[in-house]
Amino acid sequence: MLLLAVSMSELDFRPRFKFEVGCGKEAFAERIKVQLRLNNPHGFRGKTRHEHFLIRVDPKQKHFWSPTLDVSWEINENQKVEVRCLVAPEASIWTMFMFFYVVAGFGTLIGLMIGSSQLTLDTNPWGFWLAAASFLLGIILFFVAQFGKSLAKEEMLELKSFIMGVCDQ
Repeated sequence: MLLLAVSMSELDFRPRFKFEVGCGKEAFAERIKVQLRLNNPHGFRGKTRHEHFLIRVDPKQKHFWSPTLDVSWEINENQKVEVRCLVAPEASIWTMFMFFYVVAGFGTLIGLMIGSSQLTLDTNPWGFWLAAASFLLGIILFFVAQFGKSLAKEEMLELKSFIMGVCDQ
């Protein structure tokens, strides 16, 4: 196994890492299935589709911030199987956060536009308050996401350890 990049930055909301394995694509997929059946002390659940695997935390232990491990693999230019992993919150949580980030960004932009127009027209520039509140919402969302990620850190490391264990077979 050749480790290409293991970056689980403290600031990434969805950390990524990748590595190469010496076996073929089908053998790697089979290894994941075997590992889920036979050597799975954390009770992870997995679904596969083509060259893509989604590994989730045991539903009995799952909480709001529980991560999923999204694993995909393909043959790279060196004719080796390159495995790419993404540790992320459930899709519904990710979508909710992205929606609120877009609302915060849009509110900041609109507030700046309204405030600038009001400033040019020599009226009360309350639009800047909207921009500041929206920007503050974005910052609060970022810290809430980091807090949630810290609550899920142990599960994230268990998922990473699990997929690296597949390679050690």
